[in-house]
Amino acid sequence: MTPEQIVVAAMGICSDYTDSYPTTRSIMYQRISARQRELFAHIATLDPEFYGAETVVEVVDGAANIGALEQSGDVYPVERIQLVQIEDPGQSAVRVAGERVTLVRATDAHAFFPPRATYRSGVIRGVEDDLDGVASILVYYSRRPRTIGPDGAGEIELLEPFQYLLVYDLSRDLIRRTAGIEGEKKAAALAMIERAEKELMEGLAEHIRHAARAREDRFAGA
Repeated sequence: MTPEQIVVAAMGICSDYTDSYPTTRSIMYQRISARQRELFAHIATLDPEFYGAETVVEVVDGAANIGALEQSGDVYPVERIQLVQIEDPGQSAVRVAGERVTLVRATDAHAFFPPRATYRSGVIRGVEDDLDGVASILVYYSRRPRTIGPDGAGEIELLEPFQYLLVYDLSRDLIRRTAGIEGEKKAAALAMIERAEKELMEGLAEHIRHAARAREDRFAGA
């Protein structure tokens, strides 16, 4: 589905209850974009690899600015970093390719063994001299979808058939913002949408669990 198809489907649900729902497209597109991002964040908590991505980031003076790559559109936006490794040790005499970099809090960095780095405002920065001389790192992360613009430009990246979660959310928002629906009628419409959304959310969670079962995991339960 496209953002416009999401809008049309949501308006179709609303038309069963009223003809006076809001119709400003830019607000609807922004709602779709925000909800899609929320769903990606939720999926990352269920399985960080379901919408997983990875990228090699250049290290300059001990720091790797993945936020700049996000803003340029060269990589998908980062939702949650899963793993950081040394990709190219460069001029470092102590780091090796494939070595794990531990992301730490700035206030507790010395509780962990090198190499360590903080992650603040999109920048992965080595603690003390831990990444000095390193040329690049490899970052594995759960990604966010790209933003849908107020003109509807952008993609619906949520997989089918769960794109209808965006339809339900938008239709609920439109009905809530409609002043011309009587209280009981509005409550009935919202209850119907919430039931449908809950059922589809449960289906999404089950789909993700099945996808995760395909991977080998030494630490998974029986």
